[in-house]
Amino acid sequence: MVGDGTVKMVTTDGHRLAFIEKQEAIDGTMDSLIPKKALVELTKIARDSDGEVSFGEDPNHIYFEVDGRLLITRKLSGTFPNYEMVIPKGNDKTATFDAEEMKAAIRRVSLMADERTRSVKLLIKSGEIEISSQAAEEGEANEVISAEYQGEEVALGFNSAYLQDFLNIVSGTEAEAAQATENEGETVKVKDGRLRLAFDFKDSNAQTLIRMANDTVYDYKYIVMPLRI
Repeated sequence: MVGDGTVKMVTTDGHRLAFIEKQEAIDGTMDSLIPKKALVELTKIARDSDGEVSFGEDPNHIYFEVDGRLLITRKLSGTFPNYEMVIPKGNDKTATFDAEEMKAAIRRVSLMADERTRSVKLLIKSGEIEISSQAAEEGEANEVISAEYQGEEVALGFNSAYLQDFLNIVSGTEAEAAQATENEGETVKVKDGRLRLAFDFKDSNAQTLIRMANDTVYDYKYIVMPLRI
């Protein structure tokens, strides 16, 4: 979606939603459904490029150009769900933590998660997040990471695979991007050069919004449906 000085992308599979927005001065507007496969190919093409990605459209196709290489894909038909209704507005609690610490803890704890639900429990309490999982036959796992949070204890349940997908994407590369942005003179909140994430939540039954706690050049939100724990 392009318009009003912003570029937005959103995707969902019904259980989770990812949204990204960047301020960009682009003439014209666009609102199109793009196949995932096309964006995967575009990522491969653009990975080693330092230049800009140009794009345009006709009634049936979208065109991307990177360093003289052209990618053409057909648009998808249909209506995308109203994603703005999915993004939670009433989350009044926030816990902030180190992205790499959470990624490592989730990876280890998920080894003992139930094979069917892949569920992990995050008990958020003052100064820390306790991450645990349990499988009837294999056993249980428990880890604690530090966090910036003051308030009542809240237990959140997630599919560990959904959390890992997000953490694998944002950790590491985003810290580097944030540091690069800081070197260019923009304000970036990076603690000890490491990326920090934030959980915005209300209670155990509401959707949790996960975002980068750092001030970056774009707004990235990830919403995950809760699991009963």
